[in-house]
Amino acid sequence: MNGVSWLDAISALIGERSVDVEVSRPDGDTLAVTAGARGIVLHVAGDDGFVMPSIASGSTIANRMQERVKHFDAVRFEVRSETVVAVVDMALAHLHPR
Repeated sequence: MNGVSWLDAISALIGERSVDVEVSRPDGDTLAVTAGARGIVLHVAGDDGFVMPSIASGSTIANRMQERVKHFDAVRFEVRSETVVAVVDMALAHLHPR
């Protein structure tokens, strides 16, 4: 599995498991998924995939519109079919906290 097919598989599974997310593909190596004020950016570099979650840090809509964002540490995954479900689980847990 290469990086593009890894991101394709993640995108497809996120689409199956959640209907209230927006998915975009700025380029072949990057996938962005958002739900409200929360987002995940996935980027591949060779055999490594990086998942970078963020949230809007403002408590009001006005602050969120000013793009005040808090970024969390990136998490590295191997680009393999075996990691797809783990990445999707992590992404959806961040996008839809309980």
